Amino acid sequence: MSAPPSPPLTHHQILALVAPFTRSGRTVDLAASDRLARTLRFRPRTIEVVDGLAADTAERIGPLTETLQLECHASGSHRLAMWMVLHDVPIALLALSFTLQELARFELPPLPRRLRQAPWRQGGAAGSA
Repeated sequence: MSAPPSPPLTHHQILALVAPFTRSGRTVDLAASDRLARTLRFRPRTIEVVDGLAADTAERIGPLTETLQLECHASGSHRLAMWMVLHDVPIALLALSFTLQELARFELPPLPRRLRQAPWRQGGAAGSA
């Protein structure tokens, strides 16, 4: 015997779930979301990868597109997936699982800060002074 289906997300639940993301400038895409499947999608964000990088490198890298999807389980366990795309090529996927209490404290740092702190950025590029 299978478990009964989870109820669809209410508007109040959606507002509570997306609050940590809207604080950091992300916008939920209600048309792309599925309340019955309890999946929320956010509008893709284009992020210029110029801050913290040398001008010649920034030109070659170009903008990244970030897409988020939040799967909201009735059990209180949630899953966030983040895709990063560069020139139509997926370059990163991050998947996190967490509870509603953890979600309330959730914040993603702005992308340029994450790039400057990446291990490959420490110590300078090969051949640099």
